[in-house]
Amino acid sequence: MKSIIIIALYYFVPIVLCLSSLTCGRGDNAKPVIEKLILPTTVQPGETAVFKVVALDPDGDQLTYIWMINGEISSTKLSTMIWEVPQILAGRKIDVVISVSDSFNEPVVTKSPLKIQAFDTRHPKNMVLIPVGEFEMGTGADQIPQLLRSAKQYFPDAEASWFENETPRHKVCLDAFYMDIYEVSNAQYKKFIDKTGYHPPLYWNTFNFAPNHPVVGVSWHDAMAYAKWAGKRLPTEAEWEYAARGGLVGKKYPWGDAEADGKRANFADKTINLNWSNKNVSDGYKYTASIGAFPPNDYGLYDMAGNVFEWCFDWHDAGYYAKSPEYNPTGPISGTMRVIRGSSWSYPPTRMRVSRRIEKHPTSMLDYVGFRCIKNVVP
Repeated sequence: MKSIIIIALYYFVPIVLCLSSLTCGRGDNAKPVIEKLILPTTVQPGETAVFKVVALDPDGDQLTYIWMINGEISSTKLSTMIWEVPQILAGRKIDVVISVSDSFNEPVVTKSPLKIQAFDTRHPKNMVLIPVGEFEMGTGADQIPQLLRSAKQYFPDAEASWFENETPRHKVCLDAFYMDIYEVSNAQYKKFIDKTGYHPPLYWNTFNFAPNHPVVGVSWHDAMAYAKWAGKRLPTEAEWEYAARGGLVGKKYPWGDAEADGKRANFADKTINLNWSNKNVSDGYKYTASIGAFPPNDYGLYDMAGNVFEWCFDWHDAGYYAKSPEYNPTGPISGTMRVIRGSSWSYPPTRMRVSRRIEKHPTSMLDYVGFRCIKNVVP
């Protein structure tokens, strides 16, 4: 028995000594050294910022980097961090923290302040700030049967395919922007004509012309020309729907789910003799209404449903929603038709849903289509 114990110790002691050398021998291992943290002092909301840390390990050990920006941790094996500055942080001052470690020592940590520029809060005249945010755009396929039943009240030959271009419902995230409170009026468009010599709209000074009514008879190209002259642009389809919803979630109309009546919007009612008119309601206008005649939505925007359709920037593609990017989608890169949104005085109330999509040729000049503009938020 004694000989067996001696043999066991003979083999065990070297193993213990070997393990001890592996664990205890790292006591002389040096900590990593952060030489420099490189980042801008100020960034703009929405821009892509690049941060870089210069670190070394005296013993040549592999380093691990952990970035923490505004309290959120992002682990990476790289010494460079790429960060898209959220617009919601505009005007804030935050810390950028970097932790560098090897496998044998406590992490070495350093931080640096980062200032995010504030938005210019001076709103352009007659525009409202639409905040950065996300929403569910479009219509779920499960809603189509009910939409079809409603449509058949006015169009007996309505088909389910009429609504398929609104599907699938999908998540969209948008940057902040300014939007015109009102549709562009005849008076505003006249200033454009007078200043530039641009040709007048198709229905200029005709049956329903009034300075404070929305301009109609303008093509998509005309609307783009005005927007450029005004230092603005047309909204994308996603921006338009997001603004029309006014912060409401999953509702049919800018005001909610209640069906339209003569006090909410201007649509085809009993004052105009159309096959699809609602013969039980009067909104007080046979054709276009003066801008701002009906209550605004919760963002303070008027006539996002009814009065006149509005040109959007996008080409129309019935299948675009299935492949649309999540962030700031701008529509297909090509097409033959452009999108109009919002419905008009000549359409029934069911067409005023915020998710309803209609396409028209960009050269079309129609007496029920106008536009409004938006403007980028510049820090």
